[in-house]
Amino acid sequence: MERHHPPHSGPRPARYGELHTAIGSISTKVLADRLRELVEAGLVTHDRLPPGPATYTLTAEGRALLPALEQIRSWAHHRTT
Repeated sequence: MERHHPPHSGPRPARYGELHTAIGSISTKVLADRLRELVEAGLVTHDRLPPGPATYTLTAEGRALLPALEQIRSWAHHRTT
């Protein structure tokens, strides 16, 4: 199954529903738990600005991991094709 790239890799904040759709087969509980862990680790910020929905954005520290994550994604893709 091909996965979509979550919209969190750019500067634009992403809503929970966008992340859930982009990731694919993940339960809402697991996604909420992982997002909470990423926030606690300082890799993602969680913002809720009334009246809009909550959004998640990569921090500078989170963005610094993108090259390594892309290499892992590429490695995994080549191993499964």
